[in-house]
Amino acid sequence: MQVDIFALLSDFFKTSGYLRPSWTDVLDIIVVAFVAYFLLKLLKGTFAVQMIVGLVFMVAASVISRWAELRTVNMLLSNFWSFGLLVFLVIFQPEIRRTLAQLGRYGLVRHWKVQQTEMIEEIVNAVSALSRRKVGALIVLERSTGLRSHIENGVPVGAAVTSPLLRAIFQKTSPLHDGAVIVSEGTIACAVSFLPLIRSRDLDMSYGSRHRAAMGVTEDTDAVAVLASEETGGIYLAINGKLTKGMKPNQLRNALKSLMASPAGAGKVLARKRNVQIDEATTE
Repeated sequence: MQVDIFALLSDFFKTSGYLRPSWTDVLDIIVVAFVAYFLLKLLKGTFAVQMIVGLVFMVAASVISRWAELRTVNMLLSNFWSFGLLVFLVIFQPEIRRTLAQLGRYGLVRHWKVQQTEMIEEIVNAVSALSRRKVGALIVLERSTGLRSHIENGVPVGAAVTSPLLRAIFQKTSPLHDGAVIVSEGTIACAVSFLPLIRSRDLDMSYGSRHRAAMGVTEDTDAVAVLASEETGGIYLAINGKLTKGMKPNQLRNALKSLMASPAGAGKVLARKRNVQIDEATTE
């Protein structure tokens, strides 16, 4: 049995009208793509991902069995798919319930903002605790510029951003305390990432390798770096290769919310840089 796949696709496009798409077709595709992206992001890192791989395998097996005319296999798979909706609901019941609850509570946009706010709160709590104990730490937050090359040279983590985990990573007895932690797409992508140091030589001699790495990575990208000084216990924020020192936890929280909400937030934070340094000069 021979199937002309190109003829079938040609007939489909001719009859469906997709060769002359209207603005509603474009909107339809955008909405479906956005919903698919949101659902995949919710399922990322959960047990449901493995189940989806299994379902894809079942679909492929169904297509192959029908094409190869494997009647017994095709009959078994057809019976399986007759209960497909019920199987889907049973397998993904926890994820469906969690997703519907989150959508009902926040909505799509607010859900994303709540996740980001929780992530920032965990980072601020971790850095505050580490600075009080004078434990050095460097956390880099990825924005629009990808940090894949830096992530690949570190130790993969792939865990949720939580204050206890960040504090555990930077403990001096931890094998992961050297280098930087990079946060990408709301997760701790890696630890022990050694970043390029800033190229400028006109720097305060008190700045160590963490300070220079924080300025270096933010000089080449639009990333944001948060630093806890091991020597002074101070909290620093690096943006565009410039370092703001003496940040209070509440100031750091507000700055990160502004920066992570939009790249334009960098301008607002830098505009306040002079005032922050003057106000906090006595803390250094």
